[in-house]
Amino acid sequence: MTNPTESPSFLWDRSIPVERFRAVVNDPTDPRHDAWLALLLRESRPGAVWDWTTPAHVAEHLERIAPRLGRQRAFWLWLFEGWRELGLVA
Repeated sequence: MTNPTESPSFLWDRSIPVERFRAVVNDPTDPRHDAWLALLLRESRPGAVWDWTTPAHVAEHLERIAPRLGRQRAFWLWLFEGWRELGLVA
């Protein structure tokens, strides 16, 4: 992740520069936002997600992207439900 022109390691099948990926994942006005945020949650290690975005940002968009999370959907919904109960995210 040190070279901004290289793709993130978890995007093994795509060529998206690090800086572009980070910008889109954090810009809800970008038409690719939901797809790429879901891609991040599906393909990256859970702990590595926070290198790209924040828990608050994911919590804000989780309901909308949940149908795109595939096998990871149950995990992310469980995690954020717990964090909400603990008051860690809104």
